[in-house]
Amino acid sequence: AGTRLIGAQAFKNRKDIEEVYIPKSVETICAEAFFLCSNLKKVEFPEGLEKINAATFKDCIALEKISIPLGVKEIGESTFSNCNNLIEIELNDGLKSIGSEAFLGCEKIKSIDIPDSVEQINTYAFKDCNKLSDIEMSKGIKYIEEGVFEGTKYYERGLWEDEDGIYIGDALIKYENKGSEMKVKEGTRVIASKACSNLPDLVTVELPESIIVVGYEAFANCKSLKNINMPQSLEDIE
Repeated sequence: AGTRLIGAQAFKNRKDIEEVYIPKSVETICAEAFFLCSNLKKVEFPEGLEKINAATFKDCIALEKISIPLGVKEIGESTFSNCNNLIEIELNDGLKSIGSEAFLGCEKIKSIDIPDSVEQINTYAFKDCNKLSDIEMSKGIKYIEEGVFEGTKYYERGLWEDEDGIYIGDALIKYENKGSEMKVKEGTRVIASKACSNLPDLVTVELPESIIVVGYEAFANCKSLKNINMPQSLEDIE
């Protein structure tokens, strides 16, 4: 039947590994399996892979390109963090969740296409990917946790003249208008965690009928907030 699992820390800190071809039988790669393999440039994943666990390729600073196969539903936390030579990431349909700090500090990535199957992106997943300016957001997204795109070129660009906030696809990531009234853009489905926090003058919020999820502490420390509508489409307030 062949190997179904690559164990935790199996090849950790192996400086001699430059290429990895994972056998077709493998379904799971366990935590830190290739952590600190600093000369690893190329990895080929099998079609049958289902799970890549925490910190599997963390600090693989020579890794240049990855393609996550169709069967993978979850990328674990810190999986590719500090892979600072990673230029190209291909995420395939079927992926549901991207873990905390999964791509933290991958400073050469310029674009990412998040497939429509992705429903959750956890804290700081793309934080400090400082060249990342082109982001295609999943149309099926529900939960965007705190600081996911903080430190990216897209997030740090500041507001354009006609903007009150930073949107990616149908998600409001950060609201920065300091006035007393806030009108979330029509068509917005998701408000990210803490997206509208610390707005002391905000009194009234108008949410569009398209909203399905309001994230954790989305309006934290908005001390003057009195009026907010609850659209019928709303499924969850974290």
